[in-house]
Formats: sequence, structure tokens, C-alpha cells
Amino acid sequence: MFKPKATAVKPLTTLLGAFFEKAGIDLASEAYNGKTIANPQPKLVGQYEAALTQASYLSRLAYEENEVKLGGIQLLNTNPLIFNTGIFYIYGALSKSGKASVNKVAKYVGEGSVISKRSESGGIFGKEAHCHFQVLDYTGYNCGCPYPGERVLYLAFRGTSSVKDVFVDLRANPSSLKRLYESCQFADVEPTIPTSANSSTSINSGLQVQPNIIRLKDTFWNHYDEKGFASHDGFIKVVELIMQEICDEVRRYLTTYQLDRIVITGHSLGAAKATLVAMILASFKSAGVQLLQPVRLHCITYGGPKLFLDYSRNVFNDLLIAGHLTLDRVANRSDNVASYALGSLGTGVGALTAVGTAGLGAAAALVNPIIDPIPQYPIAPFSFYVHPGFMILKTETHTQSTTGRSRNISDIRTMFGGLDRKRGYFFNGLPTYVEYFNCFDSVADLTYDTYKIKILINHLGRVYTGQVLKNIKTFVGSITNISAVADLRKNEPVVEGATGTEVAAVAAPAEPQEFEGAQLGGALFSRKETKSYKDETVNQGPNHVVYMCDRNISSVVCHAGYVGVAYVGALRTMMKSFKLAPYTKFETSGNTLVMTSREIPASFATSPAAFNATGGTRKMKRRHRHRSHRRRSHRRRSRRHCSRR
Repeated sequence: MFKPKATAVKPLTTLLGAFFEKAGIDLASEAYNGKTIANPQPKLVGQYEAALTQASYLSRLAYEENEVKLGGIQLLNTNPLIFNTGIFYIYGALSKSGKASVNKVAKYVGEGSVISKRSESGGIFGKEAHCHFQVLDYTGYNCGCPYPGERVLYLAFRGTSSVKDVFVDLRANPSSLKRLYESCQFADVEPTIPTSANSSTSINSGLQVQPNIIRLKDTFWNHYDEKGFASHDGFIKVVELIMQEICDEVRRYLTTYQLDRIVITGHSLGAAKATLVAMILASFKSAGVQLLQPVRLHCITYGGPKLFLDYSRNVFNDLLIAGHLTLDRVANRSDNVASYALGSLGTGVGALTAVGTAGLGAAAALVNPIIDPIPQYPIAPFSFYVHPGFMILKTETHTQSTTGRSRNISDIRTMFGGLDRKRGYFFNGLPTYVEYFNCFDSVADLTYDTYKIKILINHLGRVYTGQVLKNIKTFVGSITNISAVADLRKNEPVVEGATGTEVAAVAAPAEPQEFEGAQLGGALFSRKETKSYKDETVNQGPNHVVYMCDRNISSVVCHAGYVGVAYVGALRTMMKSFKLAPYTKFETSGNTLVMTSREIPASFATSPAAFNATGGTRKMKRRHRHRSHRRRSHRRRSRRHCSRR
């Protein structure tokens, strides 16, 4: 049956749509020939994929200890080859020296903080939540970055990285979102915004109005009694643990900086957390919180599991349509049907749920390395969960030409950027066109022609030899200067930082009340809600962005590489348990980036010299020698034991 060609693209509720809106381009009025809009914008598409890459950087850093974050955030405006190589270089240097970086060269890096919280009880069945806040200031940039002329706040959430997280993944029974909506409130106050974006970054002087406490239960009460207003119980509980602290910290940044955008991001389990947090913040914006009105909210997730019922998915989508939020749900799969391949694996995949989403990723790689199973989790008997946002229906065909909807990243590049594979990229492959490359800083000898070859053939997206590697090491060393500062030890009292200002830790609020899985009663989903979604999704541009696993930089596990960023190194966090301070702050002072938290030793009061004067360096070296001696002794005993056998 002949289908007429589409004459217009569908509205976008994604970050790309926000970029077109800022550029003053109305996609609804753009002529469309079934392949490309009349006025394609390759620079905007390159900027869009650069923004996806940068959010993936933050999601990757969320797995790391704060020392690695401190150096890694200064690589956020570099291309993936430099970022992947630099992170491994920073981690290797820290593992040898045990020291962290303070030098700040990247001028776009602003203040940051990390909130970490664990439940007091429950053991391995307890909960822990971490959120990394980071300001990137591009107000002095006209190009060469994902957000030129803007100031952006990132919220990044860590994925599955501990036994506790695995049990959070497995707690898949549906639970009412009412608990999460009632777990937080927003102290709203309307600040006086400077007339010029460059006139001042601080707006505290204009805060003369008493806070107006906004509670979502006063606005969203009509959803609470709906049986389908529910989500994955484990995800709700872990976000509930830290949601009030997130609201308070977001408010602090909003009243300190003139922000243009807030980007909430995460990978795997972190994607589920980011989705729920984005939903709460967008709900506050919908409820009329004045601080959030001038700020665009964006949710960008990577390899996230399903978490909503049909009704709650439709509530989330209403926030997208109303313009309170955008969603970009990035996924890896081999082709348009590979995401459904798990269904053919039968009971073997069902057994994989016993090891949580982290185990799913590793175990599925043994079956088929080009399938990312996490976006299909939870599976039976909880397969009724759905993803947020709008998608291509299984019954749709030839969507690009007949409906004006994109199915994958190649469609997006062609439809909105006029880019085809002759411009230097593979079908659904990594971005290797020049408009994308120009959105990042590079180093000498790493030209565009060199980059587009190395990113596709180098394992884990890293540089291993040659002059380019030397230049990257020099560049990273000039930023981080890892060997120049004192050792950071864990779980010490808060002390004065290098700026001489005491930073108090955030008081941990009372443990939230534990709830059993909500007794929703009746049907968990209805045909009415499903039909409502299907009727609406064909009128909207999809929110999923599909890349191909075959062209992924992680050739072993599809789940461990997104938009050119390797997550493989983050898997080491599952091999050890490290404890973050309840509150850590990254502050800038001139050309220095200082970390102040409970992780700084009490003897390190003001400077490395003060630390060395107390004998701290000698003590550290002594401990290192003792540990090395014990390791050598253990190896000798093991060899003697083997020889006797």
C-alpha cells in the first residue's frame, strides 16, 4: 500500500528541539521532503551530539571517587579520545601517589558539590544515593562547546556499583509515586536577575523575599489516588532517600548563579534515578516555582531500565508536552529489532535477574555482545513496566519518510542536519563529522582526520602510543598537576580548605520512613492509558536516541560504552566499597580548584607545606612500605605453597 511522504517533521521534546527553539527556527513551519528539512542545521546537530557526549562524561565520572572527579571535570570540554585517555591517566597517577589535583586551567569549570547518603540500617539490603552537582560556565564562549553563551548545572547519578545497588535493582514491585512526591518541598524565592549575563554570576544580593514553601501534594493530589501512578519500588526508595537534599542544593545554585539550563543525567541505575529526579523538578516547575521558570530542564539518560506504569508514563509525558522538561533516552542496540531479542532467549535470560542489572550486562555479553539488556529490565513477571517519553511503535514502518519521525541517530543526523554517511560516519555509529569535533577542545597532532580514524579503531576509545598520547598526557598533567598536593584520606572531620574557609558538612536528616510495596489493588495498567499513549506518540518526535552496538567503543559489553565514552573503567568500583563524605564541595579560587569535605585529613589545614611539617608525608610513605612488604610476603608464601604441592 502506497503511503504519502510526510511534509513536516513532528514536534521535538528533546534537547535538539530546545536548540532549534533557541536558534529561532520553528520546525513546524520547515518544509520537509521525507528525508531532510529545507533548512538543515549540521552545527546544531553537532552541538546536540556534543551535549549528549558531555552528559555521558558526567555519568561516567559519577562512578568515581571525588579525587578522580576533581581532575575529570576539567576534561569535560575535550573530545572522547582525550577524555577516555585522560581519565585512565588520572586514575593511574592517583593509584600510585594517592594524591588529588587542585590546579584549575579550564576556565569553564565552576563550582561543584557531591551529596552522598546511606541508610543507617539494612546491611546489604540498605540504600545509598550519590549526586554530583557541577556548574559549567560557557558565558564567554561563542563556539567550541556544547552550550555557547550559557551557564549549565549538571546533576549526575551513579549506576549500579555495589551489592546494595543490586538489591535496589531487584526490588521491582510497583510502588506509588505519592511517597516520592511527598518526600520533598521547594523553598521558592524570586531573585533579582542581573540584566547582563556577564555582569555578575552571583545574585544573592537580590534575595529579599521570604521563601515560599511549595509542596507537590498541593498540586498533584489528583494523581495520587490513581492506581497506575506508580513506579519501580527500589528506584523510588533510593531517590526518596536524597530528594530533599537535591531540592535544597538545586535551590542554592539557582540563588547563587544565573543558570540557563539544568541537565539531569545518569547511566544504568543512575538513569532511573535521573528520570525520577527530573520528573520531580519538572513537577515543581509546573507547580509554579519561580526560581525554576527561567531555567530549561533536560533529562539525558544512558542505558536506563524501564520504570513506569502506563499512567505514570503519561503523567511524565504531559510534562514534556507542556515544555517543562525535555528527555533524551540514549540506547545501544544492533538494529531496530535487536532490543526485542531477549524474548527469544527464553528462561536463560529469566535466570539473569538474580544478579541485578550489573550482572545482566556482563552475562548478556557472553550470549551476544551486541545486545544491551538493561533497557529491557525488569523482565517477567514485571515486564509491564515501560520507558518514559515517546517512542516508535512496533507497527510503524518507514517513519522518516512517511511520518516525519526519527528511528535512530542516523535519521536525526539526516533529517535535521543534512548529514549523510558520505560525511564520515557509519550507520548509527559514533559521531565523527567535523561539526561535532569542533564543539570540543583538542591537542596538538589530534586533528579531525586523525580523530575520526582513532575513535573507531582504538579499543575503549583511548590513545595508547605515539605523539598524540604524549600530548594528551602533557595536557592532562598541566590541568591536574596530580603530584603537587597532599594526600586525601577518608572519613576525617571537616577542616579548613586551601582557601581558609571552613566548610560545614550538611546535617544528615532523619531516615525516611520505610514503606512496604504499595498495595495498589486492581489492575496496574489499563488499555485506556495504553491507547492514550499510542494516540499521542504518533504526533510527537521520539525521545529515544539509538546508536549501534557494533560500532561502539566497548566491543565486549554493549552496556559499557555510550557516545564515545568508555564505562569499562567504572566497573572497578564494584570490586571495592569506598565511602564518600556526606557533603563535598569543589570551589574555585583564582586558578585553583579546591576540594573541601570530610575526606581531607585534619592535619592538612591550609597547605601541603603544613601537612608535610606534621610528618604526614613520612607517615604515608611508611604505611605504603608496610603494605608493600605484606604483599611481597604473601606472594612468597603462595609460591612456596605451590612448589610443595
